[in-house]
Amino acid sequence: MNNTPKNKKSRRLLLALTCGLAVTPAVWSQTKTPEPTPPATQSKPVPVETGRKTDGGQIVLSPFVVTTEKDQGYFAENTLAGSRLNSTISDLAAAITVVTKQQLEDTASIDINDVFRYEASTEGSGSYTPTVTDRGTAKDTVAGYSLGNDGSTTTNAQSNRVRGLGAPDAGTNFYATSSRIPFDSYNTQSIEINRGPNSMLFGLGTPAGIVNQSTAQAAINKNTTNITLRTDSLGSARGSFAINRTLIEDKLAIYVAALYDDRQFQRRPSYDLYRRQYGALTFRPTKKTVIRGFAENYLNNANRPNFLTPRDFVTPWLQAGRPAYDLTTRMITKLDGGQTYGPYVSSSASPGYNPAAGTATGSLTKTTSPDYVPGILFESGARPVQRIDNGEAVDYFQRQLQFYRTVQTNPQATVPTAGSLGWVAQDPRYTIYDRQWSGSNALPIPAATAFGPGYTYGSWQNPGITNKSIYDWTKYNTLQSNFGRTKAQNYNVELEQEILPNLFFSAGWFRQKIDSAENYSISQTTGATVQIDTNTKLQNGSANPYFGLPYLTDSAPDTFYLPELNDNMRAMLAYELDFTKYNSWLKWFGRHRLLGMWSKQSIKRTTERWRESWDSGDADGTLRFLPNFTLGTGPNLWNLTSLNRSYYLASPGDPQAQVSHSLGFWGNKGWESPYNVNITVPDQATGVYRTVNMTIADHFADAGSFRFKRDLKSYNFAAQSYLFGDRLVTTLGWRHDELSLGRTNTGVYVDADGKSVPALSATQVYDAKTGLTNYDLVMNRWTPSQEYKYDTKTYGAALKLFQHWKAIDAAADRGNWLARIAKGTTLYYNRSDNWNPPDSVVTDYFRKVLPTPTGQDQEIGVGFSMLDNKLVARINWFDTKNHDERTGIAGTLISRLAYGDTTLMLPWAQAVVRIRHGANYLTDKSWNSNSSVDVSGGTNLQEVYALLKLPIDYYVGLSPGATQESRAKGTELNLTYNPSRNWTMKLTGSKSESVFTAVAPQYDAWLAKRMPVWTAATATDIADFTDANGTDYSLKNFWSSYGYSSAARLSNTNGNTNAQNYFNNTVVSQVGLAKAQEGAVATNQRKYHASFLTNYRFTEGKLAGWSAGGSLRWESKAAVGYLGKAADPTAPTIINAYDVTRPVYLDNGNYYLDLSVAYSRKVFHDKARMKIQLNCNNVTEDGHLQPIAVNFDGSPWAYRIIDSRQFVLTTSFDF
Repeated sequence: MNNTPKNKKSRRLLLALTCGLAVTPAVWSQTKTPEPTPPATQSKPVPVETGRKTDGGQIVLSPFVVTTEKDQGYFAENTLAGSRLNSTISDLAAAITVVTKQQLEDTASIDINDVFRYEASTEGSGSYTPTVTDRGTAKDTVAGYSLGNDGSTTTNAQSNRVRGLGAPDAGTNFYATSSRIPFDSYNTQSIEINRGPNSMLFGLGTPAGIVNQSTAQAAINKNTTNITLRTDSLGSARGSFAINRTLIEDKLAIYVAALYDDRQFQRRPSYDLYRRQYGALTFRPTKKTVIRGFAENYLNNANRPNFLTPRDFVTPWLQAGRPAYDLTTRMITKLDGGQTYGPYVSSSASPGYNPAAGTATGSLTKTTSPDYVPGILFESGARPVQRIDNGEAVDYFQRQLQFYRTVQTNPQATVPTAGSLGWVAQDPRYTIYDRQWSGSNALPIPAATAFGPGYTYGSWQNPGITNKSIYDWTKYNTLQSNFGRTKAQNYNVELEQEILPNLFFSAGWFRQKIDSAENYSISQTTGATVQIDTNTKLQNGSANPYFGLPYLTDSAPDTFYLPELNDNMRAMLAYELDFTKYNSWLKWFGRHRLLGMWSKQSIKRTTERWRESWDSGDADGTLRFLPNFTLGTGPNLWNLTSLNRSYYLASPGDPQAQVSHSLGFWGNKGWESPYNVNITVPDQATGVYRTVNMTIADHFADAGSFRFKRDLKSYNFAAQSYLFGDRLVTTLGWRHDELSLGRTNTGVYVDADGKSVPALSATQVYDAKTGLTNYDLVMNRWTPSQEYKYDTKTYGAALKLFQHWKAIDAAADRGNWLARIAKGTTLYYNRSDNWNPPDSVVTDYFRKVLPTPTGQDQEIGVGFSMLDNKLVARINWFDTKNHDERTGIAGTLISRLAYGDTTLMLPWAQAVVRIRHGANYLTDKSWNSNSSVDVSGGTNLQEVYALLKLPIDYYVGLSPGATQESRAKGTELNLTYNPSRNWTMKLTGSKSESVFTAVAPQYDAWLAKRMPVWTAATATDIADFTDANGTDYSLKNFWSSYGYSSAARLSNTNGNTNAQNYFNNTVVSQVGLAKAQEGAVATNQRKYHASFLTNYRFTEGKLAGWSAGGSLRWESKAAVGYLGKAADPTAPTIINAYDVTRPVYLDNGNYYLDLSVAYSRKVFHDKARMKIQLNCNNVTEDGHLQPIAVNFDGSPWAYRIIDSRQFVLTTSFDF
């Protein structure tokens, strides 16, 4: 953990050291006069040795390496990004930006999200919030979020996008890498941003583009040392060093760097701790041979805070009059007003039963009941709850008495009922049985009065907290128990050989090895929700010290282990064919640079889902919480989702309804080793409370676990031609890719002969005696590989129409500005494509493999350079298309469509089969479980799927997906200007609009097949009833059925009162949003962005050694969402879809101001140069909440936390 005394001491020491060094100028200024700062050269990376000298002293440059020696301020002249050859950027038609080392230093930028603040058509997590909406809540992707279905994790490193299309691909030295391992400035030479597809770099990839890190290299014949210390107003501590040493003159050099970066946040405790070590080597055994290599070790421990406010179930409780439940009296009392309700009973045999009110669940939440109380609900009593305060366990108890077998035998013993235990009507023991556990709840969906009398909302999202007196989002971390742990190693070796004059060979190998454990259990299912403990008493009748205090919950906590191995090899041959050196007619053929490349990539990725659940227990605990393994039916341990945890955000004695401290770190205690807990439980015969002992451990889960492999071979040819006296520069590229994708699968699949292979059965997957999952079977059941072949192409041209015209040159030399502009003007055209097959085999619900995603980009532009590249500008117009893409809302829609079967029809069918086989729902509280009638196998399971009209376990092992089309059109401006060696500035701007079309046609096809089944399914032999738990059931017609799942119950206050309503609210409403947005600009996309960045260094006078700079950034308003409309002609008064003609704007755009000041001088007897720099980011920002999603009436329901201004202090020494 980061908050240990040792780490706190280290952070304080680094902070004190940095601040202490800040006063050193005053000390040295007493004895030395400041020396002028060399212009635009501070803390530059050591120039890379890229070529050799001929016998005549002429340098022969490698075409595979770029130096930074020609960089001026924020302008970089050369890049490999356009063609994999060292090229002048002005000769390339592709949209490429090179971010220099000086820009990184002046802006205190250390990662991709920092860089994206200042570039055209880029958005980072500082101002952009990727939204994932599921189960009525927004998931906090910037803090960290794991999708429970497959473990795919989104963190801050991926919370960015280019051109509104999504996150770009990542590269290191132009090898494709994982964006899970972000680049850092400590070992960065430059950053290249290639917007849009570029098959010359990676034929595979997203149309959004590529962000490549060119790492620092060892420089021969250079000896330098850099030490940098940094802290900020949040208490962060960062330290790094970089050392370059020549070991053998003209032959061998090494470069060593290391980083310690402890990033702190406003909401505490929280941290994002990075430790990285980097070593590079350059070896020149001969004049024509260079060997380069590096190795990097990476370790990240993250416990990031929330960046969204949690859902608010506190305000509804206050508005409802603070209802409080006393389980000993079974009554609810409104503390504001004194009204009482109840008693709430669980059985008609209970003392005080009122037929008009019904039993507990229905009588509390049914609006027609005399005992209806808003703002409070009874929680599921089947699962015990563990209460945690500030990271320490408070207690663990069963919330409601559950009947259980007295012994585990084969055949299974009957679960007892109150009657079989000798209880009679009005038996006082029922008052123990009636005891519930309650928490605050949302209010009912409001009436849609804004649309007219009688209108209602088809769905409604409860808003996040906006009341600072309830939760101060500047102080407290509500996701403190979530964490991520990642370690990785990067290795790279390159060989460069000059074979013949103008013929160069390069071969390289890159490996990235990743191991990570991600635990984002809070928000994995339902987003973080703050509730109030509404129980005045504990289950044993004693006073509840946490009554009235806020808490968050998680359940069925998963940790995902995600190792990955990425191996890359490539070989390149470059040749320059120069006809211009001839004096004959051949010179008209120009100069050509040719490149041939072969590459191979192999990715092996594993996703392991581990769930904390019961492992074993004492005799009584085993009977209560573990399955009967003697039956041999294949029960499993991992899916015993009995773990439910409540994390309190206040402690006894703190004010009610107010968050008083952060969540506390609990983590995953079962990850390292099993641990024991004591659980307070009621005796089913006597009602006396006693303790049982259980062991909790992490168990491997087959669902969501798989292995994946990807093998890619690529052949690439590129030609860069300089024609007509370099007036026309063309770039042509062709790439052929051969891809093989493989994945393990426990479900149904089609083998290589076209035969259907059935899914693994429960008895195959789970050990009959232990319930453990057969890891080897699950993770080694490979389905046939999918093979792909695809060709991609790039065409680009740069036309310098007025270059080398004598009349124009002469006029320019005389100072004619129009001539200067014409001389430096270049016209551009570029067309490139790519393809982006997914990381796994993806099918629709008919098990048909989806088409391969592809992308095309077409750009035209005009650029000019003047004053020896002091002023360089470029404007380009782009049109980027993406076909059959599998990202965004389409994947969410297709996965939700299965809810009709998995969430609704499957439990309906299981309930029907159990009743038909004799389950006693009137007396047996466990009637709808396998302990009553087992439907997990045999003929009972066959009956269940016969009702579904699907093969058994049809959805098991499926990797479903859907496609959509997207298109981004816009304009981009990039301008750099260096009026002098001391002054640099950069202006960027963009206009971008992204639209999506043809969203999820696979959804429509599967819905057309399943809807007739859903609407026709019946069980007319079963009358409506209220079961022993007090839950109302109707099973006669599936589409209008309710009771069997918490997703569809009459007592639900969110409108999900039957199967059809749940499907409409949870699935159809999201489909309506996606379909309605077809052709409209995506929500939260800002059409215009602009950034101006500058820095000036004083070299003379009293201010010599000082520098000052800053940036002004602006973004236009964005539609947060759309107002609703009634889109179903059969339900004209239900607002169930979004009207994209009525966007909702909640701001008028935003300005951001950054400022910096620095001082530099020589110290230590002129042996080192010291630089102290202070940055203030978002100077005018005091902190606020920014809406990111709205309901049908335009009211916000999700809020991003915008933190206040941040000060960053950096001290560096260059020796």
